[in-house]
Amino acid sequence: MRAVTAAYCAVVAAASLAYPVVPERFQSWLYSGVSVVVILAILHGIRAHRPANRLPWSLLAAGLTISLAGDIAFDIYADVAGSVPFPSFVDGLYLAFYPVLFLMLGSMLAALGRPDRTAWVDASIWTIGAATLLWEPLIEPVVVRSDGSPFAVTVALLYPLLDLGLLLMVLRMLVGRASVNPSYLLLVGALVTLVGVDTAYGMQEAIGSYVPGGPLDVGWLLVDLMFGAAALHPSMTRLTERMQRPPGSSTHRRLQALLIPAFAPAALLLHQHLGNEEHAPVGEVFAVGAMSLLLVLVVARGVGLLRIAEQRSVQLRDHSRALEAALGDRERVAAQLRERVDQDPLTGLASRTRFVDRVDTAMRAWRDGGAAPSVAFLDLDDFKSINDSLGHEAGDFLLRELGSRMRDHLGGRHLVARLGGDEFAILVVGSFESVAEGLLAALHEPVSFSGRSLRPQVSLGVTTAESRRSSTSDLLREADVAMYAAKRAGGGWRRYQPGMSAVLMERLDVRNQLAAAVQDGSVQPWYQPVVDLSTGTLRGFEALARWTTDGASMVPSLNWLALAEESGLIVDVDRLVLRAAVGQLAAWRREVPGNTLHMAVNFSGRTLQQPGIEDEVLAVLVGAAVSAALLTVEVTEGVLIDDEEVGLRLRRLRAAGVVIGLDDFGTGWSSLNYLRRFPVDHLKLDRSFTEDLGRGPAADTIPAAIVQIARGLSLGLVAEGVETLDQRDRLVELGFRTGQGYLFGRAQRPADLAAQVRASVAPTGGPPRVLRVAR
Repeated sequence: MRAVTAAYCAVVAAASLAYPVVPERFQSWLYSGVSVVVILAILHGIRAHRPANRLPWSLLAAGLTISLAGDIAFDIYADVAGSVPFPSFVDGLYLAFYPVLFLMLGSMLAALGRPDRTAWVDASIWTIGAATLLWEPLIEPVVVRSDGSPFAVTVALLYPLLDLGLLLMVLRMLVGRASVNPSYLLLVGALVTLVGVDTAYGMQEAIGSYVPGGPLDVGWLLVDLMFGAAALHPSMTRLTERMQRPPGSSTHRRLQALLIPAFAPAALLLHQHLGNEEHAPVGEVFAVGAMSLLLVLVVARGVGLLRIAEQRSVQLRDHSRALEAALGDRERVAAQLRERVDQDPLTGLASRTRFVDRVDTAMRAWRDGGAAPSVAFLDLDDFKSINDSLGHEAGDFLLRELGSRMRDHLGGRHLVARLGGDEFAILVVGSFESVAEGLLAALHEPVSFSGRSLRPQVSLGVTTAESRRSSTSDLLREADVAMYAAKRAGGGWRRYQPGMSAVLMERLDVRNQLAAAVQDGSVQPWYQPVVDLSTGTLRGFEALARWTTDGASMVPSLNWLALAEESGLIVDVDRLVLRAAVGQLAAWRREVPGNTLHMAVNFSGRTLQQPGIEDEVLAVLVGAAVSAALLTVEVTEGVLIDDEEVGLRLRRLRAAGVVIGLDDFGTGWSSLNYLRRFPVDHLKLDRSFTEDLGRGPAADTIPAAIVQIARGLSLGLVAEGVETLDQRDRLVELGFRTGQGYLFGRAQRPADLAAQVRASVAPTGGPPRVLRVAR
């Protein structure tokens, strides 16, 4: 796409520069040719970027087509009749361009959200000021000095009036836009230039100095150049997306700027009286009318400011009364503050501050000869999935319910606190073993929420003070380490052992090494073939992240992928794999022309939660000159759980042509509602179902059902983990057409796959060669 944009800009810019010097008889052909190129560029931009709302860009192409028709009609009329009368049907075509452009801008302004009256008032004030300044050089010659028929005067007057209407809408876009991007800047630049060139043309026509083929014609060509460039840029999709409009601005600079156009009618009226020439009374009438209209707009603006000031005054008064009431009851405020500090507002349990204070007290009592305190840390497993799938209301309900169960089960002897999020802590009096199993059993009982049964799973770590030199922070750290050990073991509870800290430090070392590996290139994608199951023909590759040390030794994925997800480094890994995989696909397409291989990359949920990640993907594709249709972004089912932002990013990618795949299908939430709501193009059967194929009718049930689901929803299917010929044959019988696995090849470096890529292109006169199947 970048190459297309560069070629377009080069061609249109060269034509614009050459226009004044080519022979006059060829200028009209060149002008019309540029218009055709611009219209095709806009249509190509719509097709390539697939904006959610295509209407504004389609209207722009339609308006330019109408203008082109006017140019062609003008040239034909002039060739046949020798000259074009005014007015004529050609003027009808030229004037029709403006209403279409107004509709386009109106639909784009609708994307700003609800109407901003303040922005419209400010834009109107500036437009009236501009109309006043243009009265004598542009409008007065048409209204006062023209000797044409009333119809001719009306048609001539429509040109500057429509330009002023266009100026109004452009000013509204400048005042009310929440954010800018390259496409927006190009579009606004084109519109501002169009108004300027039209105005200069009208002024030259008024004094009879316009010469065809001069700088003004080049100005119109530059307008077309910017229109096409705006449509070709990937950010064009954002101009038609609905956005939350920010509150109207009434800054001092903006209000001061309105003083400039506000004085324009008074200046015109003064000039009418003091000028050396005699002016028609209509000029004074126009100036008075403009002043009256500006007065109405200024009053409306002032009323709005007064309303805002009154609202703020009421707010300040309410805050003042509240402050006075608070100061008048210091005891009550102090008690509320103490309660907020000591109590968790969601569960009513002790707060972190109160818990740490109580542990400090227990440690001092122990040093004075009392019982050794024990601390337990408790964390909910996969709590984020509950929040993501059912909403934060369900998560809060679950936290309150579990807090209540702990308090009821432990009674008043033990202090239960919520440290934050889904983490709890217990100060244990006596042996924790006596309450551990019963507490876990109580917590694992199902929780009913809105007709759903939630089965909470928890991980719990316990430690007991052993050395009188231990501090409160030592005790809390040991309980935290034990809790993470329990979580890694799959839940339940674990008592702290000294070796657990070493394991935690080892994980920290691995994380640091991974961060360095991502930076120095030790983490790179390897590529596993994806084939046609029936014929063995190579269809593409899946890019899989591999971490190698010293260029040879591979770190097993199980040792670091989960840690990368937990630490957030998976975002850097996913970005690295994306850039490398798309670049490798581009290299294969250059080395082996004619191949139609596609590339699949995996995106973590953390990656898809990054704002603007969809723009990064499209920028990588544009930079590598790779079609979006050749890239598949694969996500797991958990990523799609009621995350509207993730869903919006996936829809933008899919609208741009990127294929969306659902990985490990059948192992996660597997809700058909998600497949209906989210943009998914194909499902990938998890390897756990593939390896059981042929072991009885029950083993085939889920894969067969997934085939029916995919057919009903018009989705593609890919089977992973294909390792035997029997598995391949059974998958083909069930209806799978594409698959991957060790039967067709493990993930390898790009250099080891060159022969397979070359073989994927059919020799002249024959079918494409197939992969050698491992036996």
